[in-house]
Amino acid sequence: MHQKQLELAQKQAQLEAQGEEKELRALADRLRADGKAEDAARVEERIQLNARRVELQKKQLQLEAERMALEAKLEAEVRSQQDRLEAIEEGAREGAVEDARREIKEAERERHLAEQELRRQHAVQAEMVDAAKRLEAVAREGQVEAVRAATEDLARALARQIEAFERAGADSPAQKAELDREIQRLKAALDALKR
Repeated sequence: MHQKQLELAQKQAQLEAQGEEKELRALADRLRADGKAEDAARVEERIQLNARRVELQKKQLQLEAERMALEAKLEAEVRSQQDRLEAIEEGAREGAVEDARREIKEAERERHLAEQELRRQHAVQAEMVDAAKRLEAVAREGQVEAVRAATEDLARALARQIEAFERAGADSPAQKAELDREIQRLKAALDALKR
């Protein structure tokens, strides 16, 4: 990947993250306005995880750019050293041999630094994978909480309906048998929800 491609990828990731953050903040505000503070907190945690993921992507792209620059530099140095060694073989002065040896050592040191940089890049990638897993876990937890809240709402609605039918049965003895059957059906549904 060239430098411009890396910059474009970084800008694209940042724009996508900003759009998603704006949507999630609006969702958190709506949830908080609806009195669902726990759900809003989960959405805000997701916003933080997304921000961390974007930060890690930026870091990864920066490391990739540094690695490319380092590889290009090492390649140029190796070519330069090979040229010097060829000149030495053709009878260049003896001092050039020592210079070439020093440059070879320097190239080896830089190669070692490049390997360390690659290991650091792998660590950043592992951290990104971990952040993505945490983000998925938060999303799953939010879905479970939404199902639980919907179940509780339905149970409350069934309980209110049962109370209304019981009052109606007391007020209207003629419809009591039919209302009792309906009450039994609603109680069975309510018991099924509580399991």
